[in-house]
Amino acid sequence: MFIAVGQQRLFPRTIMTKNLNGQLVVHTKEQILYWFEQADYQDCRINAYPAFLLKSEGQDYDNEINLNLFSPNILFIDLDGKRFDSNASLQRALKQILKNISSLLYDIKPLVLWSSSLVV
Repeated sequence: MFIAVGQQRLFPRTIMTKNLNGQLVVHTKEQILYWFEQADYQDCRINAYPAFLLKSEGQDYDNEINLNLFSPNILFIDLDGKRFDSNASLQRALKQILKNISSLLYDIKPLVLWSSSLVV
């Protein structure tokens, strides 16, 4: 899911899981997977923003310098199945959203995750 865009770096990033008492800075995909596995993949979150390496990077961000280094490259859209009358209407909405995304953001291949049961 993470692809370096322009000058943005992938790591370090912060993650959280069910087992952690706050955010943890990780430096590799393997570290992410290790901690997610330790939590049995429950309540696993990864920050869309890369973590600052130095205090000066945080100051640059606050001063709106080099913002492209810190901007997220992930867009999450949550479609709540309970708000749709049927699976068919949910699928139509998803199809329209994906069509809109492809017309606005070229060369984007959206990843669709189903995180709960569909409308019954």
